[in-house]
Amino acid sequence: MNIAIDELLLQLTQAALLYQTDKRESAQRSLAAVIAFLRQIEAPDELRTPLLEALQIVVGKNGGKKLPKEVLDMVIASVAVTDQLQMGVPLDAALLKVSEAGGQIGATKLKNFRNNMMSKNTPKGALDFYSFMVREARASKLSPAELANISLDAVRTKMKAKS
Repeated sequence: MNIAIDELLLQLTQAALLYQTDKRESAQRSLAAVIAFLRQIEAPDELRTPLLEALQIVVGKNGGKKLPKEVLDMVIASVAVTDQLQMGVPLDAALLKVSEAGGQIGATKLKNFRNNMMSKNTPKGALDFYSFMVREARASKLSPAELANISLDAVRTKMKAKS
């Protein structure tokens, strides 16, 4: 666990250095570091969920307005699809797997959302949040399979919270 703590402190120090020049990026990196640490020590989902919500609020700012929860949930599901694709899962199978994990997310709706997001036809903050989450995932030292499992768990957790 000392390695996990050292990594957390390093990431928080880097985030603190950004604070003077980019408060938003500093906040994003700080929250992401704590979330990654909690995930690494296998803390219960209940401890990470409020931090994920806070990260969504910080990243999802759109002209000072918070993005709608449904949009943020669809972004998380889109990240899960991307993680599946990184493992070599075909797009249609990835969409189906994530939509089944989410329960209330249809594969077609998710595919349309992803296409719209990439065409910048969703609220501005949606693509920003998606890009941030993908960038953080790539920066982590987790394998594609671990990332795919984590993102599917995030979709399940978000949908459980809705019911």
